[in-house]
Amino acid sequence: MLSELAAGEPLSPTAFGLSVHNAIGAMFSIDRSAASNIQALSGGKDTVEAAIVEACSLLADGADEVLLVCYDTPLPEPYLTYADEPQCLYGWAWRVGLPRAGAPVWRLELADPATAVTDKSGNGPVDGQGQPLLPHGLEVLHFVLSNDAGAGKSQLVHRADHAIWKWSRHG
Repeated sequence: MLSELAAGEPLSPTAFGLSVHNAIGAMFSIDRSAASNIQALSGGKDTVEAAIVEACSLLADGADEVLLVCYDTPLPEPYLTYADEPQCLYGWAWRVGLPRAGAPVWRLELADPATAVTDKSGNGPVDGQGQPLLPHGLEVLHFVLSNDAGAGKSQLVHRADHAIWKWSRHG
């Protein structure tokens, strides 16, 4: 859209409307005629963890469950120099609820920087230089869906912009 503006071309209201962070949630609520609470978060490398904290806050306030949707698209060419993780188009959704007997449970906590694991090998898939192969949103999804606990991968440590997060699998 900035390129169109710079070229003196008119902007599409549809393109603009779909470029804002809350567009997907708004489209979902319009399509479903849902008047439920919708939050849109963009927290850099902390986005998935911020979304989980928000979902848990809504559960603590009495929500039965929370639909958490995580998605991203590759940066446009002019912004690729700012990319700080692998780029790809993806999306996933979780229904987050209170723990139930017999259901798997994950824990997210702030890690103590003095004792946090610094070795990236315990995290998601990496290339030959130890760099992540996946964007963090997919790294978290891979951790939750994988059953690597027996291989010593019952934790995922993520050094983000503002915190060190530790995911762990229980049961």
